[in-house]
Amino acid sequence: MKVRYLEEQITPECLSKNSLNIDLDGHNVNIQEIQRIASALQKCLNLKMLRLNLDNNLIREEGAFFLGQGLSSCTNLQMLMIGLRFNKIGPQGILNLGLTQTVCQNLNKLVLDLIDNNLGDQGLQNICPILESCSNLKVLKLQLGQNKIKNKGIIELASCLTKCTQLKELNILFPDNQINIGSEELPHLCNSISQWKQIQNLTLGFSQFQNICFSDLGSTLACCIQLQDLNIILGKKNVLPQDIHAFLSQLQKSNSISKFIFDLDNSQSDRLHELDLHSLFDGFKKLTFLTLFLSQNKLGAEGISKIVSSLANCQNLITLKIDLSSYGLKKIKAQNIISALVKFSDLQALVLYGGLGITISQMNRLLKLKKLTNVVFFTNSYFPSHFREYF
Repeated sequence: MKVRYLEEQITPECLSKNSLNIDLDGHNVNIQEIQRIASALQKCLNLKMLRLNLDNNLIREEGAFFLGQGLSSCTNLQMLMIGLRFNKIGPQGILNLGLTQTVCQNLNKLVLDLIDNNLGDQGLQNICPILESCSNLKVLKLQLGQNKIKNKGIIELASCLTKCTQLKELNILFPDNQINIGSEELPHLCNSISQWKQIQNLTLGFSQFQNICFSDLGSTLACCIQLQDLNIILGKKNVLPQDIHAFLSQLQKSNSISKFIFDLDNSQSDRLHELDLHSLFDGFKKLTFLTLFLSQNKLGAEGISKIVSSLANCQNLITLKIDLSSYGLKKIKAQNIISALVKFSDLQALVLYGGLGITISQMNRLLKLKKLTNVVFFTNSYFPSHFREYF
């Protein structure tokens, strides 16, 4: 069955195409089958887009070596997306992939999903030459979770990215590692980030960073003069009120950010309601799109109402999305939420997820907003993954 599936994925007709999509996620691909894939790739001389999903196969270093042999012939690639999560390829496996300048020189988009591959700091150091070879790279997405990465690796990666001078979109997630950024490492990290001046779309996942100065981080991001779209993920971290206050008060100095996604999912702080967000959002002069993920926090009804009320200070806001899942119907007073939302005179789109129990009369109050044309409410207490597209 597996051999037949592989033959269906790589047909003779595929080899002459400009794009190729191979999905072998969780198919227990062995070394012989990796060699067959590599042999097929060597014949794809005109290939410009390759999406190769080998997640959950444990191909290890040897499999990465043969895969690299196949990729070495794909010298016309412009978009390369490789899924290798849960394959234990290690630092040597990164080198074995053979993503040299010959392969990478025409790339404008690179996606590497390397979750749980025992990379460590050495693995990140081995990724750096690959990125330096991508002289035309505009989009880079790296999934680096569960790789035993420490401070040294993340500092070197940030420094390496300063050499990607054409980069416009950067997405880096590194949850569940061993990163402990302190006062000694922070200046080096911020210095590198401050040089990402050409980046317009940035996603950073800071889950489980033990010590990071949020004030300096916010100030550094505010200096990225081209930054328009910012997504910050702080899930699973104990976020203190002063952390949020320091970060947002510095970030609001940005004159370019128009879209902001702030993910505080699973934060265990029960003091976030102490924040006075009234002034923190005043400074986001160009903010038109705001998404807040607040599920499973300990904010309580008072905290949620306070946050929503404060957002009315974003005068240019036209799209607002808030995830309040895991808050029960009795924990949030929908009336207070609605009273705050009707103050958004320019709002055009609203997505609200959580057990609010909106009544017909309360909905009618919202619909009186003249510019509001798109309203989506999910009243469940938990957030199904297939609804994430609305956010």
